[in-house]
Amino acid sequence: PQVELQSGSLQLGYIETMDDTAVHFEGRFGRESVSRGGVANIRFQPLPSRVSPSLNAGRPGVLLTSGEFIEGECRGVSVGRVAISSAPLGLVRYDVNSEVVAIVLRKRSLSAAHSYEMKLVNGSVWRGLEVAIDPMGVVLREPMLGLRRIPMHEVAEFRRRS
Repeated sequence: PQVELQSGSLQLGYIETMDDTAVHFEGRFGRESVSRGGVANIRFQPLPSRVSPSLNAGRPGVLLTSGEFIEGECRGVSVGRVAISSAPLGLVRYDVNSEVVAIVLRKRSLSAAHSYEMKLVNGSVWRGLEVAIDPMGVVLREPMLGLRRIPMHEVAEFRRRS
């Protein structure tokens, strides 16, 4: 899955759970949790161009593999299923591995300024306003989440935007 923040940063990793506060990644060496407040969308499958307007509109809901968009509030992700509270359908659950293309939480705000971009070896992309190097790696101030520490061995590419 690709967790896209409103700022355009992109964290890749298997999602263990998502609750009211954060997206939590699984695995012993899992990624640091990401605050749900800064998440624009989560993509579980490649996004067909014909359905990208549903994702970019920013209406909360879930985009299904059938092409159908179910508008509603995401209640969370657990045990490979997303729970959506929809006015016409009530509380419904969909399998994120086979039925869901993407979950939309809010509109992206790609106009957020950032001076630095870091690509990680796992494909994640972090955009930041400031960076610093310390003994533990790179410290990046992400526009939506604040400070993020990234171990140096995870950095594949680092660019300063002009």
